Amino acid sequence: MHHKFLIDKWGISKILLIKNSLLKYYTKYSIKKASISEFNSEMKPKVKF
Repeated sequence: MHHKFLIDKWGISKILLIKNSLLKYYTKYSIKKASISEFNSEMKPKVKF
């Protein structure tokens, strides 16, 4: 019983760790993507198609 609880706790912390790293990666990627699109729109001549 106690042993299972420890395993569950470890599993939960592992999931949280993975979730955190994914969230960090996603945030970093989103920021990079946003800055790239911003840069592209700045570089593009201001012409409406």
